[in-house]
Amino acid sequence: MALLAVVIVLAGLLAGAASYASTPVVLVAAGLIGAWLAVFAVRERAARTRRRRSGPSRVQEG
Repeated sequence: MALLAVVIVLAGLLAGAASYASTPVVLVAAGLIGAWLAVFAVRERAARTRRRRSGPSRVQEG
C-alpha cells in the first residue's frame, strides 16, 4: 500500500514537472519511459516463457 502511495506521489510530481517543461523535453522523456517499459515487458515475457519450459518435469515410472 505504501508503494502505491509513493507511485501516486511520483506520478503527480512528474505531471507537475511536465507542465513546466517544454514539449520536446516531455516527448523525449515519454519516449525513454516507453522504451524502458517495452524492454521490461519483453524481458518479463521471456522469463515467464523460460520458466514454463523448464518447470518441474513429470517423469512417469513404469
